[in-house]
Amino acid sequence: MKKKYTKIAAAMAGVSLMAAMLLPLAATEVTAAKWFGGKEQKELAAKPQNESTEEAAIPAYKVLDDEKSEAQAVEEAVVVKANGEMEQVAVVEAADQPVNVDMVPAEELKSLQKQVEADQKVWLLDPVLVLKNSADRYGFNDKEDTFTLLSADRTAGIAKVLVGHGEKYYLVQLKQPGGAGSRKIWQVVSIQQVKTVIKNPPSHGDKVDIGPGVAGLDYNKLIKWQQDVDAGRDRWRLNPLEVARQEGKAYGFSDKDEFTIVRQYSGTSLARHGQIDIDVKHDGRVYAMILVKPFGGGDAIWTIYKVTGPVNPVSQPEKPVSGEKVLYSTNKYTSWKWYDDRYLKDMSFKAIVASADVKENDVLAEKLKAIDYQSKLVLAAYLGTAGGGYDIGIERILLNGNQLTVRVHTKSPGPGEMTTKNITFPADYVVLDRQIADVWGGLNVSFVDQNGKVLQKMKITIRH
Repeated sequence: MKKKYTKIAAAMAGVSLMAAMLLPLAATEVTAAKWFGGKEQKELAAKPQNESTEEAAIPAYKVLDDEKSEAQAVEEAVVVKANGEMEQVAVVEAADQPVNVDMVPAEELKSLQKQVEADQKVWLLDPVLVLKNSADRYGFNDKEDTFTLLSADRTAGIAKVLVGHGEKYYLVQLKQPGGAGSRKIWQVVSIQQVKTVIKNPPSHGDKVDIGPGVAGLDYNKLIKWQQDVDAGRDRWRLNPLEVARQEGKAYGFSDKDEFTIVRQYSGTSLARHGQIDIDVKHDGRVYAMILVKPFGGGDAIWTIYKVTGPVNPVSQPEKPVSGEKVLYSTNKYTSWKWYDDRYLKDMSFKAIVASADVKENDVLAEKLKAIDYQSKLVLAAYLGTAGGGYDIGIERILLNGNQLTVRVHTKSPGPGEMTTKNITFPADYVVLDRQIADVWGGLNVSFVDQNGKVLQKMKITIRH
């Protein structure tokens, strides 16, 4: 392991030709031309990991001149560690000067490109696999380090990969030296150590971690799709190209059309969990399709956000007309009923934005103190001092501009129902991303019951 760190230290010590003159051994380590011809033994092992190798069977694409991506990429990504833990890592600034990597000689480039066109070494079409297959050349470890795609633009022929090595992160830039396209190989061109922050640490406890959704999507439907995938059904929703083909049928596309990934981002201002731009060739015309990830996590589904082109597709799926976004929804409490004629006197609701807001006598105190309030806030509902058979649960959260509606569902014993005399304090809570409330003028929150009755109103104001 010490040798691996020495390689990176040597690589970061100088750049370009000067580095090659002063540190010939280090320069050898960052010369990409050598490894491109090697690592043959890794091809079979690496190939199944490459979901995007499906592109190899897709003809070259044509880009619409008047169509551009809906959003700009953000340099942050969900990094999945070797132990399965996930972190939202954001690149803050450069920590050192970039180390430039030598380009592949023209003749060798032509040879590699021909092999790819013959369906050999297809991993060269994936920027992440290109870097993983050459990891030891740069002092990285393809088994222990994390390799996360930040962006890949096949119209410009550039890509960025974030590598986590020990406690440090490196930004690796790649390009397509033989010209941009879905069938052109990638090559590492520079490596730069960067400073990062953990923007969205994993949440504690068994509660769902909720963030702002993608405007205009029907989250009622998406939640059901995600639940199906989590249960092992419709796993094709994890494959972007298959989603484009299957969901694309609702737009009038068919299996005979050509689907080509042209841009891929780990997160954008439109969809913070991921966005992919696809060109669809249909009846001689090219349409621009945008896929988004509405949820975070490794097994999160993809769905179509928008399709545009020279003429309207044959049909368009219905879109929600409201500006509301469903941030959270569950059907666990639909069978509950409230039989009493009034609610308990000490029923209450809270918005918690700091650990200091958690009181020692709070029935949820142990769970709420484990939340990281630097990036999170909590909405909590307390039914009050009750007996057996009483309960409360948060079943739905809707966001519309700066208006947040939290619907709770209550339960009381039915007529003649046998209950215990034990004193209980029913309560429920949901963890939200703090940025939801970080809006001008604050966030207006209304707690309502299952019948739409307003139980309490409050305002959340984030102070910096």
